[in-house]
Amino acid sequence: MAWALYALLFTVGGFALWYRATYNVFPGQSADARVHWCNRDYDNYAPELSLRQVESGASWPVRVVGNYPPLALHREQLLAEVYPGPHTNSCAVAVYLRTGPDRYAGYELSGGP
Repeated sequence: MAWALYALLFTVGGFALWYRATYNVFPGQSADARVHWCNRDYDNYAPELSLRQVESGASWPVRVVGNYPPLALHREQLLAEVYPGPHTNSCAVAVYLRTGPDRYAGYELSGGP
């Protein structure tokens, strides 16, 4: 019976460490200075912007692409520039995380495009 408890603890601990390595936070925590989306890491680079400011600096339409982080107690909308052409599976160079009413933190691709 004890081996089952150890196996469960090992599995939960391993998952928590994988989640931390992937999303830069432990399950239940909100986003930090780095976000992970589209199998890429993005670093916070700018002060908070309004949605109008985000859209005015974008080359392509800015759309909600999900909620972030996936297992946070308080998830926020994640926005990205979405290329409107046939290759819509390409990843954005910048993403934006909603931090409050009409407030968005900008994140740029870590390491360049």
